[in-house]
Amino acid sequence: MMRSPLTLDRLVASRLEAEMGALWGLHINHNLFRGPERVPMQSEAGAYVPQCAVFVLLTSGDAPVPLHNQSPTDELRLSLNIRVRSEVGVFEEGQDLAHAVWFAIHRAALPEVIECECLESVPRYIGQDDIGHHRWDIGLRIVRDVVVRQLNT
Repeated sequence: MMRSPLTLDRLVASRLEAEMGALWGLHINHNLFRGPERVPMQSEAGAYVPQCAVFVLLTSGDAPVPLHNQSPTDELRLSLNIRVRSEVGVFEEGQDLAHAVWFAIHRAALPEVIECECLESVPRYIGQDDIGHHRWDIGLRIVRDVVVRQLNT
């Protein structure tokens, strides 16, 4: 049975929380989210997205590559994007957080993952949004093998 590549964003977010939760206060569904960047907000219903936050998004992947001619296993090369957003106008703390995220995830040992590698040597600064949050992107490549079919025996 094929394991879904969609769980990779969950694996990355869980790794970031485990590595950075105590020191940086980074916690899933508090200031660490799966999916695209969300607008900072607090609703009357209790939904909350802080200004300073991290977002993990599965973005794409190359075509599956069979590991062996008759093997039921394929290798998947998937891309994820990690977006780090600072408080309004606070560059240095945001940059420190982005670098900490980079160090926590580059070459991290993740369950069921062969390789986890950042695509750049440092987080890429992408500028400020319309409100004044500084933002950084971290490209991540993950290689994973998955069983995609049963062999006829």
